[in-house]
Amino acid sequence: MKTLLSNLAKMMGYRIIKNSTLIQQSTQNVTVVENKADLLTTFYSNLKTAGFFPSFVVDIGANTGTWTRELLKNFPDSKVLMIEPQQRLQSHFQDLLNENVSYLPVGVGNKNDILKFTIHDRDDSCSFIYSEEEAKELGYEQVSIPIKTLNTIIKENNCPTPDLIKIDAEGLDLEVIEGASDFYGKTEVFLVEATVCNKTYNNTVFEVVKLMDKCGYQMFEITDLNRPFPDNQILWLIEIVFVQKNGQLLRNSNLTV
Repeated sequence: MKTLLSNLAKMMGYRIIKNSTLIQQSTQNVTVVENKADLLTTFYSNLKTAGFFPSFVVDIGANTGTWTRELLKNFPDSKVLMIEPQQRLQSHFQDLLNENVSYLPVGVGNKNDILKFTIHDRDDSCSFIYSEEEAKELGYEQVSIPIKTLNTIIKENNCPTPDLIKIDAEGLDLEVIEGASDFYGKTEVFLVEATVCNKTYNNTVFEVVKLMDKCGYQMFEITDLNRPFPDNQILWLIEIVFVQKNGQLLRNSNLTV
């Protein structure tokens, strides 16, 4: 939690002073970055500096393929498994698919089942979290879609252990982590969506950080600050990067202040 607060303070142009309860403005020049592309660019640059070039990446919640597209610009030799339950979105990333980039139209969670998937007005808000009653009340259509654990998906498709797993599961992020237990301590990097000022989903920053800590990972970066509302700048969601506590990235990164 201390690392989380420190990183958030730094992004706003502040630094936390040891042995003090005050957060004061940094005397150093701090560049405030809130653009997703810039945040990702900084993260990818840090990976390269540490000598980390992911061979196999899993993109859970690939949506229209924007995240995978950006990844491949930085790591063109990476093999990627894109997972997105909305098969209608495949046309947006069809050009990416080849012998190194594959796609599975399934959901990911903590069990193997067939669940009701709610079609929201926004394709990036469609989710498994709504009950039939809630979806009906909101006027949303539901379709039945298979959902599997990442453990099962990797085994069924004879995939290697992922070097990096990105999770954007619209509220099922904690369940996806639980279903990826085969890769704790093996996968070096997890990117996980977490809620800030959002009461719809239970994957709060606190719950995500707590679960990842239990799995042997610590916070390393923030790669997205989601402020979706037109009338204010409320922080709705963030994307947090977690790395192994005793892994390659921490060993190879210069963390001396």
